[in-house]
Amino acid sequence: MGIIIIPVWFLTLVVGIISILKMIKLVRNKRIGIKEFALGSALFLFLLGIVSFSYVLEQKVWALSPTFRLPFFMVFIPFFFYLIFANNTNTKYLSIVLIIEISISTIVGVLFTDLIFNLLDYLNVEKIY
Repeated sequence: MGIIIIPVWFLTLVVGIISILKMIKLVRNKRIGIKEFALGSALFLFLLGIVSFSYVLEQKVWALSPTFRLPFFMVFIPFFFYLIFANNTNTKYLSIVLIIEISISTIVGVLFTDLIFNLLDYLNVEKIY
């Protein structure tokens, strides 16, 4: 199982570090303010809510499912949209919000790895091992 999990975590970490570095560069250039950070945080909470709600609907969850589902929906898909939106001048602002969301997801994912498992316990979702 480690052959599958380690590359997913590594790729998530690489995308997250790229996003954090881009976010730091944007902060230094004063392109990110409170409004952008608030929108990125709101998007993070919205996506986390959707993923958590999907677990509640299933009522039974494979114990390693968050290892795959969270990076896919909270890092990889937003980063894909960031790559699309970053090159277009009309959607540049949305790309900034996505970079903030990806950075927050990575930081929360690294610092609070047990967050989703505690949330699943709180929502009474049965974990299958």
